[in-house]
Amino acid sequence: MNRLLNGVRATALVLFAIVFVSTAMPLQNAAFSDDAGAAAQPPDSKTPFATDPVVLYDSDAQFKIDQAEEEKERQEEAAVTTDAPSNVVFVGDAEGRPDGSVVDEGDAADESESADLNFELADDESSFDILDQVAPYDEGQKTCDVLIDMRHAHDFSDYPLTLDDRYYHRIYSFHRAFSYLKSQGVRVEKYESDEPLSPQVLSRCKTLFLNLPSGDKAPFFVSEIIAIRDFVEAGGSLFLIVDHTNCYFHQSRLHPLLHELDVEPQFYCVCDADQSLGSSGVGWIYIDTFDAHPITQGLRQIAFQTGGGVDPRFAVAWSGPSSWQDAAGIPIYGEADVGFFGNFIRDQNEPIGPSGVLLAKNQKEGKIVVVGDQNLFSPFFLQYLDVYRLWINAFAWTLDRPELADVSKYVEYARQGRVLICWEELMRGADRFGDPDPSGYYHLYSTLCRYYNAFCVAHDDPELDSEVLVVLHGGETYSQEGFDYAYKRLKEGKTLVVVDPQDDVFDNEKTELSRLLQELQNKDDIANDRSVSAGRSPVKKYVEPITLSNGGRLVLVRGRDSFNNSSVPKPEERLLFVQMENLKVLLHEIDSSFESRDQPAPENEESEKTEVRADQEGEEKSALSE
Repeated sequence: MNRLLNGVRATALVLFAIVFVSTAMPLQNAAFSDDAGAAAQPPDSKTPFATDPVVLYDSDAQFKIDQAEEEKERQEEAAVTTDAPSNVVFVGDAEGRPDGSVVDEGDAADESESADLNFELADDESSFDILDQVAPYDEGQKTCDVLIDMRHAHDFSDYPLTLDDRYYHRIYSFHRAFSYLKSQGVRVEKYESDEPLSPQVLSRCKTLFLNLPSGDKAPFFVSEIIAIRDFVEAGGSLFLIVDHTNCYFHQSRLHPLLHELDVEPQFYCVCDADQSLGSSGVGWIYIDTFDAHPITQGLRQIAFQTGGGVDPRFAVAWSGPSSWQDAAGIPIYGEADVGFFGNFIRDQNEPIGPSGVLLAKNQKEGKIVVVGDQNLFSPFFLQYLDVYRLWINAFAWTLDRPELADVSKYVEYARQGRVLICWEELMRGADRFGDPDPSGYYHLYSTLCRYYNAFCVAHDDPELDSEVLVVLHGGETYSQEGFDYAYKRLKEGKTLVVVDPQDDVFDNEKTELSRLLQELQNKDDIANDRSVSAGRSPVKKYVEPITLSNGGRLVLVRGRDSFNNSSVPKPEERLLFVQMENLKVLLHEIDSSFESRDQPAPENEESEKTEVRADQEGEEKSALSE
């Protein structure tokens, strides 16, 4: 009997197990459904289990719910598409993102895609296929020619150089450089959004401009690196400015992007004792070796204010044969000045010889330009030597607009102000306007750039002329080209202003001024005996003018103190009252020379400068009395 009972129990247990498993299967399928809130279907069935006793599913009701949700999504998408303009607004007050920029449908899709893909790229190579499907560069989609990237770098190009501004980053901005491009119809916009750069954003420009990425700005996301790479390879251009070593951590920021563009970053400062602008320093150098390329057309010399190198495989400009790669002294964790300078001494392990300082590279259908110094295009060096030619050449090439490289148009634009020319002698031992050391005259030249549209030349440029030429000392350290340049200007009846002349500048027959007067008297009979005798007298007054018979003037200007860097403060420092009084002696003579040649200042320019000068003098007097 017990055996019979045990058999019945076993049979009952088996039947119960069968019933339990059959009722549990729909629960299991529902738990792993891809659609939350919808019952899963068996692998071989296309209809839900309508009779399932555990998961109740009303197919008609669910269909209506799904329809309503889809209709709501369509209405929301239609509202975004209708409200947003066809062009992305990078800066403004429009509704959209918190910063005022507007998201269009394409941007929204791309950003959500990028957010998801950023976590998948490391494990799923197929994710690259989605990012690589970027629309080809379309000329018709452009809303600007140059897009300045402010997401990854700072930009102060909105700030013009004024008489009283002393904030370093503003006074070294690219305002003057971009102002010329804008005058030629180049459309320049800024990207200030916190959202990553996307293919849709980049498709609206021809050239992406990136000036020295900084460690305090956003890093490059993977999606941005791919977008920039594809933008360039599809026909866009990248204009990139780097600097010495890894200052502001810019090379660390750029390294992943440069890797995708097949460009090697360089972590050193280019130093050169033989081609140094300074009397003792080796970081401020001039460069005079160029390969043939559209961006180097017409260049004879450019200069760096302590710059870095570029990938030598694609370099088109080179430092001198005695230059070396000065390594940065970066301690552990970067616990140092973020400027990251080297020691400016040629150490045994540092390579010597020419280094690439300017890069131009074709990247499939697009173009890349890399310049090794940030201060190169500041208002103080833009018109120093041939730097302005490099600027217009580079954009003529990257924008495919060869007319931008026309030097005559740039000079015509510069003539909206008073063009002042300073002569720079690059021979050894000469004092220079580009010299930052105490005996140099860079502080004076940067001050002249505030008052005039100053150019500093080291060769006779037929495109460039002025009624006033400024030279230093007038002594023996002048090349034949420098002598011929000054002689030509005086012969044409123009004014030659000599700053800080030597006491015996006319006693030595080998000095430039003695030779000039003798040449003008003997060959051209412009300098009469009275002029020559006046020149032979010692220079005792602050201003010693010598007038020639053709109207030309030779003006010797000596201030109460010297005009060199030891007496004139840096561009970022304010002038004291006594320094301003000293400077007024020179400014007065230059202004008088322009006025005597019937070349008045543009309307409002002179009155504005007079007011600022008066304000400066009042402030300095007050500070001095205190």
